[in-house]
Amino acid sequence: MEKWMETLITVICGIAATIALVRLDWKKVWIRIKRFLKLNQKSYEAELSVDNEIRFLSQAVPSYDMKNLKAHLSEDVLYVAIPEEFRARLEAKDFEYREDNLKHFESKIRKAFEHLGIENYLQVINETATLVAADILKILEGGQTRFNGEMLGVKQINTNNIGVKELPKLTIDFYKTDFFTYRVFARIISDYKTRFVVNGIEDLNNFYTPFLSSFGISNYLIISEDGRKYVLFGHRSDRVEVDKNKIHFSMNEAFTPHDINPLDNFQNLSFEYCLKRGFREELGLSDIIQNSHIEQYGFMNVLIDLNKLELGISSFAKLRLDEYFTRVKLKRAYLNSQDGHLETDKLNLVELKNIEEYAIQNKDKMSSSARNLIQSVLSRYEDGYF
Repeated sequence: MEKWMETLITVICGIAATIALVRLDWKKVWIRIKRFLKLNQKSYEAELSVDNEIRFLSQAVPSYDMKNLKAHLSEDVLYVAIPEEFRARLEAKDFEYREDNLKHFESKIRKAFEHLGIENYLQVINETATLVAADILKILEGGQTRFNGEMLGVKQINTNNIGVKELPKLTIDFYKTDFFTYRVFARIISDYKTRFVVNGIEDLNNFYTPFLSSFGISNYLIISEDGRKYVLFGHRSDRVEVDKNKIHFSMNEAFTPHDINPLDNFQNLSFEYCLKRGFREELGLSDIIQNSHIEQYGFMNVLIDLNKLELGISSFAKLRLDEYFTRVKLKRAYLNSQDGHLETDKLNLVELKNIEEYAIQNKDKMSSSARNLIQSVLSRYEDGYF
């Protein structure tokens, strides 16, 4: 049989199988046909490969079943105190002081620094705290905003697959910390970067707990308008600590001890609550708009930035624009948001079908986490989930 005839038969069989598989969902049929025939001849796979500094620790497709996604607040607390020579001046700038409690965390801190081969760990922490306090004071005296808010660090991560379908289950135990402590340990990571080697979750749980002093929820908002779909990108301002002036997620919110579930008698931490709070504070989306126009949301994967040892969970949400909530009202909501002007300078809508090319064209302008996580959105789009 001629080669072209074999190819034609293969194509026809593939199309027939696809149609049967998706039960005549023509949108999914077309997506699968395009993939099968490789109509888009230009491949960006090499250029969009995951950067070495970003590692996925757990993943669910398209998203975690919420009953298999748990966040617990332990009794552990870790605070590095502001050095006395800076305390009064920082408190005068409304930068809150908390007492040092390193003794409470001493065994974990000692184990971490011994693993890194760093001696005199208390001296290293105290000297670093002095440098961080001086930096924060300079920023505050320059008119920018910083506040010593409470944060959550990661104590332990547990992953598993459960049930007949082997659905991924994720449980994260957190400890309470604050922004100043996070900045101190972040600077130590930067100063001793080459010593931090992470082979997997086991290393994080066993050695690096004190350095995992921040956790965030990132989100890509998928917006539908007049039959077309877009992804909302934020442009980070120069007023933030990390990824200044970079194209970033639609929303990126720190997970805090205050993100607890009001429907659960305020007993458990809630990723959902944090996500919705981020929509309110960074994008100005009221609870009314969220309830009426966000049609779906989910959490996709847990990742770590190995350069900073920062952990987070990624998410997506689908927002519908219509005659009631228009693009103009979306922009107005953002301009009047509580924290939008602190986090970002502007927002940018990119049509979903053009995301791959957009990511390549702006590779050096995007934060590494945003550039890598957009692939999670892209793969789910290609699989017909959006």
